[in-house]
Amino acid sequence: MDLNGLFIWSLLVFMIPIYISRVLIFSPFSKEPNSVIVLF
Repeated sequence: MDLNGLFIWSLLVFMIPIYISRVLIFSPFSKEPNSVIVLF
């Protein structure tokens, strides 16, 4: 695997949890959005 592919893969690994956490923040099912914001 080249470095460019590794960089893109690591970027996806970091961006997916952040994206999911932001979706949870704006979802009405989130009880404590402030604690989720502090994590990121």
